Amino acid sequence: MGELFSAKSIVLHRRHLNESSEVVLLLSSDKGRIDAICSGINKPHSSLRGKVEPFTEFEGSFVKGRGSLARLTQAKIVKVRPVFYANYECLCWGSYLLELFAAVAPGLQEGGYVAEPSECNRFYAILAEALDNLNAYPNKGVAVSIWVLWHLLKLMGSAPNFAQCAVCGIGSSLEWFSSTVGGMLCAHCAISHLESVKIRSDVGSLWRQFMTAPLAESLRGRYSASVYAEAESILWEHFYLNWHIDLKSRRLLQIGERNLESFRH
Repeated sequence: MGELFSAKSIVLHRRHLNESSEVVLLLSSDKGRIDAICSGINKPHSSLRGKVEPFTEFEGSFVKGRGSLARLTQAKIVKVRPVFYANYECLCWGSYLLELFAAVAPGLQEGGYVAEPSECNRFYAILAEALDNLNAYPNKGVAVSIWVLWHLLKLMGSAPNFAQCAVCGIGSSLEWFSSTVGGMLCAHCAISHLESVKIRSDVGSLWRQFMTAPLAESLRGRYSASVYAEAESILWEHFYLNWHIDLKSRRLLQIGERNLESFRH
């Protein structure tokens, strides 16, 4: 019999295995990403039925088998986030967050465990806080994404430098940003970096607020929609340049934004 363990987990994804069973991708608080078989979950009287849905948080009991797959044997729901199934915009942003963490979080692998529990817990805490706030403020997806991207970049060791020029170190007149260099640039240094983009001052102040404040407090900030969009887009480009992660849900967000705009007008 394999190793028994328990873990508090958030459901990231489900995929079909056979007529009655599925494989679920989870992010746990101390073991990171877990691929687990849910045997018989699609049977009418399964004890797991209705408990292992995307965005749901539960306490689970597992059996670690050979290879990278575990088996989920029991689940007790800790938190359900119903807004994701009632609000299309919220669902799009939430799906993007789940796919993002599925791509970057460490976890159980066939060759053994690859991350410390404390590191896994930091990934888990970022996602849980983001989902809770998005569930409470379903139209704040762009702002939540900014906060998540910054904290993931910091955790993964590639956070951009917003405090001073990334080339000369000057701490004032920072109006340009370069993902190649890794942060803000002064006007003098930007001349020699043609890939840099000029940002508005509100974008810089928004980034600094999201760096230092809890997410719930950051969401109370008052910036225009265009400032949020610019801040998120540039930060995502920096994330992509460093990690080369292409997410299908990013394209879904673009489609969703166009549909929402046509509906509003």
